Amino acid sequence: MAKASTELSYEEQLRIALETEADLWDREPVSIDRVISDMLEDIEPVVENRKVFVIDTEDRVEWYLSKLSEYQAEIIGIDQSTDALIARLEKQRSSIKSRVNTKIKALEYKFRHQVEEICKKIFGETGEKTHYFKWGTCSFRTTKGKIVIDSRELALKFAEDNCLTECVGVTKNIIVKPYVSFSKNYMLSHKGQLPPGLKLNDDETSFKVSTGTDDLTNDLDED
Repeated sequence: MAKASTELSYEEQLRIALETEADLWDREPVSIDRVISDMLEDIEPVVENRKVFVIDTEDRVEWYLSKLSEYQAEIIGIDQSTDALIARLEKQRSSIKSRVNTKIKALEYKFRHQVEEICKKIFGETGEKTHYFKWGTCSFRTTKGKIVIDSRELALKFAEDNCLTECVGVTKNIIVKPYVSFSKNYMLSHKGQLPPGLKLNDDETSFKVSTGTDDLTNDLDED
C-alpha cells in the first residue's frame, strides 16, 4: 500500500498562509506599555513595578541590546521563512500550470482544426460571424491586408526621384512608415495603384475560440 504523502498541496499551503495573515491582521492592537511589561517578565529578580523600570546599569544596557538583537533577528527570520514559502508556492504553481498548459496544447493540436471545420459549416448555413455555444464562443475574423515593403531598392529610388525627403534616411535607406503613409494619398490619385516598392497583402481570416475563462487567466498572469 502506497505511503500517504505528508507534503501539503499548493492550495493547502496557500490557504494556511492566507488564514495566518488574516489572523495577524484581525488581532486587536496592543499598547506599548503592555509590550514592555511582557518583555520584563524574563528579568531576574522579578521587577515588581514594571512601569518605572529604567535602564540605569550596564547589565540593563546589555538586556536592552539583547532584546533589540533578538527582535531584529526575528524580523529577518520571518522575512526568510516567508520568502522561502513564497518561493515554494511559486515553484509549485509554475509546475502545475505547466502540466495543465500541456493538456491545453494537446487538446488544441488534436481537435482545434476539427472544431474550425464544423464552425465553417455552421457559419456557412447561418451567415453568422460568431456562434455562441454553452461553454464558449467560436468566431471568424477577417483582417484587411496591410501595405508592406516589397522592394526597398525600388521604394528608395522612387522616394529620391520624387523628393520625398521624409521617407529617406540619412544613410540612404527607405523609412517605411512615412512611405506607407504617402502611398495612401498616392493611391487616390493613381486609381488604386501603389507606388513602386510596395505591395498589399491579402486579407487574413483567423479563427478564434473563447471560453471566457481564457480572458480571466490572462488577467491573472498579468497581475
